[in-house]
Amino acid sequence: MTDARLTTVEFMLTREDAGRYAALYQRLNRGTARNLSFAYAPVALGLVLMLLARIGGLSSREFGALLFTAFAAYLAGVLCYRHEVLATYREAVERQLLNPRLLGRRTLSLEANGIEFASDTVATSTAYVLLDEAEITGDHLCIWIDGIDLVAVPLRAFPSREDADAFRADLQARVTAARAAAANASPPA
Repeated sequence: MTDARLTTVEFMLTREDAGRYAALYQRLNRGTARNLSFAYAPVALGLVLMLLARIGGLSSREFGALLFTAFAAYLAGVLCYRHEVLATYREAVERQLLNPRLLGRRTLSLEANGIEFASDTVATSTAYVLLDEAEITGDHLCIWIDGIDLVAVPLRAFPSREDADAFRADLQARVTAARAAAANASPPA
């Protein structure tokens, strides 16, 4: 390890990085992972159909055909919706990749009260208490903010994998300390 106290990393964000980041975010986004409506909807649909079949006096054969048709229509709708959402997302990513301000130098710094993620045109600061966790996934250091936003830094930004691990551990320790301080500072309910 070259520097156990590495607190700032810098890298150039390329078009390929931006594309990989978009794919990584889509795959790992915890906001969509928590969306269970696609799982609950078929159960609710089945219960409603069961009730309607009971009221309408349908035979079990008619009910089975109705249930099969309803679930086939539901599944087709889900697949079409997913296709539309993904197509819209891909179009947005392609538009972003054409924006020259998206690419270029990036800096991630561990500051006294939070992280600062900066480019040549914008800088954002996020308090440690708002960070969920930092993890190394594939070839990125992923920092989750409020469970839904993601800062991803390519591991090539670090001198070595050991430096990336130490940076992640330092960041996680700062998050833990900030949360403990915030809990101690909060008045009892």
